[in-house]
Amino acid sequence: MTTRLRTVKGRDRVFDSTKMLLKYGISGAPVVDDHYRLIGMLSEKDCIQAFVNAIHHGLPPSFVEDVMSKDVVSVGPGTGILQVAHLFLRKRLRRIPVVDADGVLLGQVSRRDLLKRAVSIFEGAKTREAALLYLSALERSPPV
Repeated sequence: MTTRLRTVKGRDRVFDSTKMLLKYGISGAPVVDDHYRLIGMLSEKDCIQAFVNAIHHGLPPSFVEDVMSKDVVSVGPGTGILQVAHLFLRKRLRRIPVVDADGVLLGQVSRRDLLKRAVSIFEGAKTREAALLYLSALERSPPV
């Protein structure tokens, strides 16, 4: 999980947020309120949609809250690696925010984060079977 995230606010302008995504080479960012609670996700696709709408409809620059994805899939800090992997596969997500019970953003898991963790588990195990057994046990144990 990555905990040092670039976030945006709902009242930020899409243009400014797009520049931030480009500056840091990221494809999306969590949208948070003043209490750092997750309220949405802004993706490159959302930004493209905002620009297309502005051009086609002669609209003024829009705010992040107007174009962000509000139906966000998130997980808690105790969610297992296999469950996260299934979410990536079923929902075709690029990133999954990690929030606490109050919805406060704690971090984010990317597909790359998941792959790095899986590789480190396999590299640290004596055998492939041992790694699979370890991952299986992680999924069966309750979160801490």
